[in-house]
Amino acid sequence: MNIHRSLAPLCAALALLPGGISVADAGTPRPATAVPVFEHWRETAHRGNDELLTAGLGIDALRSATAPAFSNPAQPTAEEARRRAIWSSWRGIADLTPGGGFGDV
Repeated sequence: MNIHRSLAPLCAALALLPGGISVADAGTPRPATAVPVFEHWRETAHRGNDELLTAGLGIDALRSATAPAFSNPAQPTAEEARRRAIWSSWRGIADLTPGGGFGDV
């Protein structure tokens, strides 16, 4: 497969972004009037048991048939929503139930 042909749709999409993107512009500062692609950055810290793989749930909570609870279901915190999303993702890709195949060949 020709790499130039496979990159064509990506390059076309990038050209439609505000201010456009060009290889010729690489490393060149943009004018102050250019519209930024990202308005703000969000940075999160994961410390202690809150690692990136299980969001601190651990194998027992991932195996649980009950989803992680929200303290306020109408407005879950970002951490609670992240834990629920990771729990749901694991449930969708692996059978983690005890005796259900996890650890058995």
